[in-house]
Parts: sequence; structure tokens; C-alpha cells
Amino acid sequence: MEENEKVKQLIEKSLSRLITEDRHILQVNINERSLTHRLAVYLEQELKNFFPKLDGFSVDCEYNRDGELPKKLITTIAEIESNNTEAVTVYPDIIIHKRGSASDSNFLVIEAKKSNNTGSDAVFEDKRKLRAYQIDLNYKYAYFVILPVGNHADIPVSNLLMQNFRNIQELKRAHELAVAKDFAKFISKPTSSYSVIETPDPPDAILKANSGEQVWVEITDVFRNEEEAKEAYSWAFGGDVIYKHPPGVIFEPDKAISYSTVEGVERKLNKNSYKNALNKYGKGMLILWIDDPLFTPRTLDRIKKNFYNKSLSSDYFREVYIYCCIDMRRVFTKILE
Repeated sequence: MEENEKVKQLIEKSLSRLITEDRHILQVNINERSLTHRLAVYLEQELKNFFPKLDGFSVDCEYNRDGELPKKLITTIAEIESNNTEAVTVYPDIIIHKRGSASDSNFLVIEAKKSNNTGSDAVFEDKRKLRAYQIDLNYKYAYFVILPVGNHADIPVSNLLMQNFRNIQELKRAHELAVAKDFAKFISKPTSSYSVIETPDPPDAILKANSGEQVWVEITDVFRNEEEAKEAYSWAFGGDVIYKHPPGVIFEPDKAISYSTVEGVERKLNKNSYKNALNKYGKGMLILWIDDPLFTPRTLDRIKKNFYNKSLSSDYFREVYIYCCIDMRRVFTKILE
């Protein structure tokens, strides 16, 4: 199992224990610092199970030292020192690190917010801080965690955490890997299970079945327009300034996203950067990821109509899929072959 996946499972297991064993204090909406302390307790208990090699590492809440010096950030607008003891903290809620060591022993940093305090500004500010801790203090992994208080305790644990990234390229690679893993599950059969074995870029991923068969996939995101794409990446990354596309009426949203889908296919079909993958594995799969809150079964029908009676004329791809959310679940749909 990849280290990144183990980190995610460590947090999910600890968060599950918090929800199960401390349900009362979540339901009565106790203060945030008490909840992050309890989460840190479970992280410390589970750490040795997931990462036995991190012997000597500690789990601390609101730790205010980098080695022996006050913790400072230069990436944020203002320098932040550890002697800030106001209620709004500016050093991490939870960290896993080796006390007294240099920043090369900073393993994981977590910022947490209660589920009744997850407005866009609050989340954005925490994501900014996480990125600053990664850049200035060299934390290897960073996560934003939602603490489900009140009647939010039944939210699936996987929906309560999101990983933070140092730069937009790192974010995109993680996104592409997640889509590739989902596609591997989609094409797996009882007699032939696929998994991601490589992410050469290009292509985005190589999948291999336990039967030995291999296939490569390329993934591209589809938005109605460049403004919506820019805003989506801005929110996901949590950069210095959040971008908000100009407000306005969306005319014929199904038509707009279907045209963007056609453009996405045409943009990828015959790029010559896939020659090495073609020579080694044969033709690959193209996946168009769509995250559109206005997407409905009617939108899917409109997209399919654009490709009706068309065959895939490409030197590199044998099938094209869209990966979209319909009726509250993500599905792969083949649109071209």
C-alpha cells in the first residue's frame, strides 16, 4: 500500500473512533480544541499500527516550536509566531513529528473545523495555512478535517477529510490518480482485477490486471468554460487568493457542457505525446471527468447525442468515457469507441 493511502487510512480510522467513542461530546457541540485533542489521542494510538517505523515520532496539538525555535511562516501575508495565544490559533491543530528535530522530521499536519463552522472563508484560510506549513516547515502530508458535531455525526468519514497540496501540479496528479483508481475498479471483473501500477505522465496512469493485461489511461477535466475551471482549481488548491468567476445567468447549461465535452475529446485524440504508450501497450482509454452541479440524466443524453453514430478516429485511443455524478453517485459512461 502506498504511504499516502496509509496516511489517509490512519486519519479515517482515528476519526471513526472519535465519532464512535466520543459521540456525546460531538452531539453537544463541545469546543473545537477539546475535539482536536481527542482526535490526536486516537491518532497517537493508531500511529504504531499504520507506521511502526515512525518510532520516536509524537502526536501534538497546537505545538509551538520548530526544533527549538518559535514556529514562523513566511508564505502567509503576515509572519506568525508561536507566542500568539489568542483563541484563533495560527499554528497547527495537530501534527505528527519528531520533537526537537529539524523540519525534515515533520510528517503530518492537520487543521480541523467543526462541521458548523465550515464556511468557504474559514476553509480557505485553513487550506492556506496548511500549504504554508508544507512550504515553510516541510510537512510531508497535510489534511483538512471536518469534525461532525450536532446532527452531522452520520456523514461518511471519507467525506470529512481532504488532502492539501504544495502546488497545483501536485493537486492535479493526485486527482488523476484517484480517477485512474476508480476506473481500474470499474473495468475489473471477478476473474481479472486491475490496479494502477505506474503514473508516467504522459499518460496519466498504467493499469495492470492480475492476469497480466495492461492498459493506459489519459484523464482530462471538463468544465462549461475557463472561468469555472479556474474557480474550481482555485478552491481545491487553496492558493494565496481565491478566484471567483463573475456572476451571471447560465444559459443552456446542458448545451454548454456537451460542447465542452466534444472539445475535450478533440483536444486529446491525436496528441503525439502518447506514442511511447501506444508502442508499449497499444491503444489506451480517454476519460473525461465532469463535476457539474447542474449535471442530470438529460445532460448525459445531450452528450451522447453529440457522439451518436460516430466512430472513434484516433491513432491513440480505443474508447472514450465520461466520469460524472448522476443521482448522487459517480458513474463511468462510454461515449465513443
